[in-house]
Amino acid sequence: MTLTEYTAYFESLATQYKPIGHSPEIPKFGRIDIEEVVLGLRSRLDFSSPVMILENFEGALGNNEGSNLPHTQAGAFYILQNAIPDDLADEVVKLDNCHKIGIEILARLYRDTLNSRQRRFEIEKTNYHKVGPIWDNAYGYRFEVTFFDQYKIAINPANWSEPAN
Repeated sequence: MTLTEYTAYFESLATQYKPIGHSPEIPKFGRIDIEEVVLGLRSRLDFSSPVMILENFEGALGNNEGSNLPHTQAGAFYILQNAIPDDLADEVVKLDNCHKIGIEILARLYRDTLNSRQRRFEIEKTNYHKVGPIWDNAYGYRFEVTFFDQYKIAINPANWSEPAN
């Protein structure tokens, strides 16, 4: 999967999932990388209700002695919401809600890739961790996700000044 496909898929989840309800008018989705941090991600998102933030993925190729290599991609998303400062009960309510939303997003990921011959979401490799307080007293969870597919490896002779051995 490309970074464009990965980002578009998670943005569509944030848009379609009503408790997040991302839209251009009410941004509730962002990517977390140095560019987003520098451009002020937290000032563009409204953390008064749940927000999804996506980390870029990393990957690894395996070897099966063929031209279609095992390809694993691991990424993460956050579900965050502001809590009332110094209010432990509100913090717990926000954590419970973010956890519930994250689990439902995972269920959708699993369902969307269950019958796919191209890409599989490996739910058994999912970990999650409490996050917060960050920014303006936001709390929630970071969910680590892993996808598996096959990567066709090939050399395009037109891209090389010398032929491959």
